Amino acid sequence: MITFRKEAKFDKEATILFLEKTALEKKRLTIKSAALRNQIFSLGRFTGESGELFPISSNKQLILLCGLGKSSEISPTSLRVAVRKAVLSSFLKKISDIEI
Repeated sequence: MITFRKEAKFDKEATILFLEKTALEKKRLTIKSAALRNQIFSLGRFTGESGELFPISSNKQLILLCGLGKSSEISPTSLRVAVRKAVLSSFLKKISDIEI
């Protein structure tokens, strides 16, 4: 089952977070969990480039970071492509309950 939410509650087996490259560069994420924000910034390997996927394991849950690229370059089509790529990724292959 896929659940779409305005704010992530992190109560499913997996959560997909879509992040803009610009927000990452300016360290302006709307994630309420300070620990998760700090973990994302400390990774250093996730840049938010369009199509980039990066899995994080947190409290027996998978958090899949999905890059959208620069905010000025995001279109409805690029967003649909990013959602499809994330949902069909091998990281979520065995997971049945996903929060977006």
